Amino acid sequence: MRSLTLAVLPATAFLMASCMTVPTASSPQSDLGWLLGCWVAPSGTVEEWIVWDEERLMGEGRSPRRDGTTFNEFLTIASTADGYVYTAEPEGMGSTDFLESDRDTRQITFLNTDHDYPQRIQYMRDKDQLTATISLANGSRPASWTFSPCPAEN
Repeated sequence: MRSLTLAVLPATAFLMASCMTVPTASSPQSDLGWLLGCWVAPSGTVEEWIVWDEERLMGEGRSPRRDGTTFNEFLTIASTADGYVYTAEPEGMGSTDFLESDRDTRQITFLNTDHDYPQRIQYMRDKDQLTATISLANGSRPASWTFSPCPAEN
C-alpha cells in the first residue's frame, strides 16, 4: 500500500500543477483573454470561448436556424511561431485554418484568401460587447454579429 501511495502522489501533484497554469507573457490567455466567456447575439447565436491549454483557446458557436434546428461550429485559436491560427470546423464539414493578420489589445483579424467565404474573420471587443465580422479578404460582403455576455445561469 505504501508503494502505491508513493507512486500516486507525484502523479497527483503533476496533475494539480498542470491545472493551475498561469498565462505566459504571450499566450492566448494573456493576449486574447478579452474573448473568453459566453457571448449571445440578439438573433440567438451563442459563442463560448474557454482556455483549453497554454497554447489554445477552444470555442463553440451555435446558431438557430429557421427550421428549428441549430447550426454548430467548433473553433480553436492556437498559438504558433507565426502568430495565432483560427480553425473553424462547421458541423458536417472539414476544418479550415485562418492565419492572424492583425491584432491589438481588443481586436484580432484572421485571413485565408484561398477559402471561398469567409476569407476574413475579425473579433473586436468594446466594453461589454463583442463583435464578430466575416467577409471577403477586402472587407466586402460583410456579415456581423454583436454579442453581449450570456445571462448568468441559475
